Amino acid sequence: MQSFVRRKNIEHFTKQLAGGLLDEAQRLYAEKMLAGELANERACALATAHRADAIPSPVDEGTAAPR
Repeated sequence: MQSFVRRKNIEHFTKQLAGGLLDEAQRLYAEKMLAGELANERACALATAHRADAIPSPVDEGTAAPR
């Protein structure tokens, strides 16, 4: 659920910035929020990849099916 909200936030802030209708304060806020959402997305992706690497596969444990 959090990843869905994060993607929607990224989409929203990107559209706002692309529209060019923001004043300076709004633009700075949108840039700050977009950067935060992108950083969170990267952190979650790295954590997920790290967890996947930490789980040994059956082949790694020597329990592969015999040929």
